[in-house]
Amino acid sequence: MRILLVSSNRHDRFVASVPIRPIPLGLAILLGALRGSRHRVHLLDLMFARAPRQAIRRAIAESSPDLIGISVRNLDAVGGRPGHSFLPDIQTWIRTCRQHSGVPIVLGGPAVSLLPREAFEALEPDFLLAGDASRSLPELVDRLDRGAPWGDLPGLVCRAGGEIRVNPPGPWDAPQISPCYEAFDLPRYEAAGYGIAVLTKMWPYLRAQGPTPRTGGPVPRIDGPIPMSAMPGPIPRPIPGLLDDLRELRARFGIRRVFLADSGFNVPVPDAKALCRALCKARLHLEWATGLQPGHMDGELADLMRRAGCRMALLAGPGPLQEPLRDLDRHLADLLATAEPLRAAGVPLVLSVIFGRPGETRETVERTLALIARLDPAHVQLSAGIRILPFTPLAEQAKAEGVIERDRDCLHPVMYLTPGLKGWLPRRLRAAARTHPNWHVV
Repeated sequence: MRILLVSSNRHDRFVASVPIRPIPLGLAILLGALRGSRHRVHLLDLMFARAPRQAIRRAIAESSPDLIGISVRNLDAVGGRPGHSFLPDIQTWIRTCRQHSGVPIVLGGPAVSLLPREAFEALEPDFLLAGDASRSLPELVDRLDRGAPWGDLPGLVCRAGGEIRVNPPGPWDAPQISPCYEAFDLPRYEAAGYGIAVLTKMWPYLRAQGPTPRTGGPVPRIDGPIPMSAMPGPIPRPIPGLLDDLRELRARFGIRRVFLADSGFNVPVPDAKALCRALCKARLHLEWATGLQPGHMDGELADLMRRAGCRMALLAGPGPLQEPLRDLDRHLADLLATAEPLRAAGVPLVLSVIFGRPGETRETVERTLALIARLDPAHVQLSAGIRILPFTPLAEQAKAEGVIERDRDCLHPVMYLTPGLKGWLPRRLRAAARTHPNWHVV
């Protein structure tokens, strides 16, 4: 079977006013999963395409696909223009594919996995694969090629008997597949951000269900909002496979800067230390950046990160953004306890702070700004308003206040900002940024 895989993301992510263009790591893993199969795979990356529709037409003409897969990374701007939806772009790419090919279209990626039924309704593909597609896409391709039944695939969304059917996702685990990096313009991606992304661990989706590799039992379905404390923990990649990916990037492609793709590199701390020690021992001569979570840091880890090549750490806070602001003292203490060892070790910190969730007041804003000034990070990104995600405590609060009616409304970008701060907060953040050259408001 001939397969055309399209990376649809064309939008910068802004960090401290710097545009970041992340390599489509998920699609690189899918290419790795299909590598060596009997199927022929053609890649189209739209990130640097000047004329996307023409690029799609040309790719279809060149590859004559039997199946088109489109990866959707984000529903809307992340750190860019709040409220700017990417769904119209995705709809345009799908229409272009329909105009120039009559083959089935399958969607996947983190954006459509958040609300798979609603994404299927809005975008009207033939198939949608929610969750980790590194197993389900190769299986779908094989079954279609053999003419075998495919309706029971985990995470599959499709129409059956005129109704939309949503299968529960399968097991989630850290991928054991090395990404197919050679398919992408690596020098261009390395220059357009913090470096080439390398996955370090797998974090669960907001409503992960199905068997877990750790227990073999089902993740209990939780009706209603899910606090972060109720989510399953991350599963790290085995260190040897991770080091193999890094060695290939360094030796084969000459890459010097990588981004260890992780929203909590330091969670858990012992695993982070073990990886840093392995990086030191490997002597790869790479510089890297990564994301951290507040409250999981000590001086030894900070020093190991620096010696292992960490040249930038990204930290967000205070506290879980999709929950009301409670116990600010503890959250600020966690930020302080994370930032100070990094500063002592000489690891530059980029701090991203989003204000305006339920419980925010002028007093909490001022206290948080005062702590940021005390920490003196290398860069600070300030935002007013939080993008509401479905099935979270923030979504419940937004429904109670009439900001949204249902969780499905979160398919489109809806921001939450504490009602009493709507006029004052943006002005206050801009005023704070004017007195600190390395602070930026987005």
